[in-house]
Amino acid sequence: MAVFGDIDALQSRLQLEALRQGITTATQVVWISDGARGFWRLFEQNLAGIAVGILDFYHAAQHLWDAAQAYGNTLPTRTPQQWFERLRHQLRHGYVHHIVKEFGRLVKYPSTPLSAKPVSKRVRQYLHTHLAHLQYRQFKRQGFPIGSGMVESACRWLIVQRFKATLIVLKYLQLWFVVLFLMDLQRHMKLAFADINAQVRFAHPIRSPHACDFLLQALGYPCQCRFKFND
Repeated sequence: MAVFGDIDALQSRLQLEALRQGITTATQVVWISDGARGFWRLFEQNLAGIAVGILDFYHAAQHLWDAAQAYGNTLPTRTPQQWFERLRHQLRHGYVHHIVKEFGRLVKYPSTPLSAKPVSKRVRQYLHTHLAHLQYRQFKRQGFPIGSGMVESACRWLIVQRFKATLIVLKYLQLWFVVLFLMDLQRHMKLAFADINAQVRFAHPIRSPHACDFLLQALGYPCQCRFKFND
């Protein structure tokens, strides 16, 4: 579902669509989203008491990578990539509390680069805010998806297909308008040359009878005509 407008314009449409999809009778409802505040505000206001909220795993992992990059090669025995892979493994297997504690310690360590402390603090707060939405080990056991990529891909594919279908329709409409124009032109020409044996007077005379014959042939009319032109 998509709307033109801001997040508030989406809220009413979301409520109606949820009712249409049978949210009141569904045995299980799952909300999966990235960490945008507007989306989670919608969740808290409309679905918190009904649905299980899941923060997209790959969006959460991106925040861990941001922290690892900011920390850099402060420890010679550990690269940012190695640290990120460990953090991501912990996140995936239900140890997000350990990650929050680790970032809390890093913010206080004097050895932590000053440039990395704001990022570590932000990521720690982000994870702490979404603790209930980061229980990926439990979600997988329940059979819930932990990534929104499949839904995003489906939406993207659907939008592209609809636009392509619209363009095809427009092309056929354009072709049909051209056909209608030619049919209308032929009708007017047929009226103009209805009586091909009559004397035809032109406001701007065609000087060559052969030109008239060619025009009539193109329109499918007999060419043996008798024309009288005004001088």
